[in-house]
Amino acid sequence: MGKAALNKKYEEVLRKRKLLTEEQIERALIEGTRRGEYLHQVVVDMHLLDATTALQAASEEWGIGYVELIDEELDPDVVKLFPEAMARRLISIPIGRDDGTLSVAMADPFDLFALREMEIRTHSKLKIQPYLALPSEIKRKLEEIYGRESEEVVYDFLLQDELDEIREIEEYLEEEEEQGAEIDLMGSAIEEAQRSYVIRLVWKIILQAIKEGASDIHIEPFPRESAVRFRVDGSLQYKRPIPRPLH
Repeated sequence: MGKAALNKKYEEVLRKRKLLTEEQIERALIEGTRRGEYLHQVVVDMHLLDATTALQAASEEWGIGYVELIDEELDPDVVKLFPEAMARRLISIPIGRDDGTLSVAMADPFDLFALREMEIRTHSKLKIQPYLALPSEIKRKLEEIYGRESEEVVYDFLLQDELDEIREIEEYLEEEEEQGAEIDLMGSAIEEAQRSYVIRLVWKIILQAIKEGASDIHIEPFPRESAVRFRVDGSLQYKRPIPRPLH
């Protein structure tokens, strides 16, 4: 669905349920935009709602399950059904497996691209059952399993599975009946990506922007890192920043 769309959907929940005042909602929206964060995380961080209320309200309105991970003991073998880099990037974590169904806690349980990628990673042998969760709790659980995130994980563009992902994007574009010249460009991107780390980084950003339907890409350098933002549906969405060594 995308962060901006999910935040809009969650904003409607807050208003419909009258969980916050208009002034509180506006403050949360401003803070969410500033941080590039999911709104259900922001209202908890700002102590406007507790985690249970924030998640349960959306769960009931959307007809989807939710999970609070803070006290959950997860099976590392189940968690590792997803590659670490993918789990961190999608802000998702497998929490249980039963009778051909894989339950997954997600920051955005309506992200169809993410759900499709999960199916591909599990070779379509498992039905993905998404649950809404706080992004901070997902990230904390991933750190418990894998340790702190390293640059090698954040920028794993040299790994073979990243090339596989580029090919998946190419297939997606073909399915969407993109023009032949654009598809040729994707093939060129894969070839160039194999030659240079920096080129692969640039192409990765471009391809991800195409996948998310972004109209433009903003890269803004700062002393410690470069901010990356995509404009989707008129709203700028923050992506993972580029660390200083890769400026």
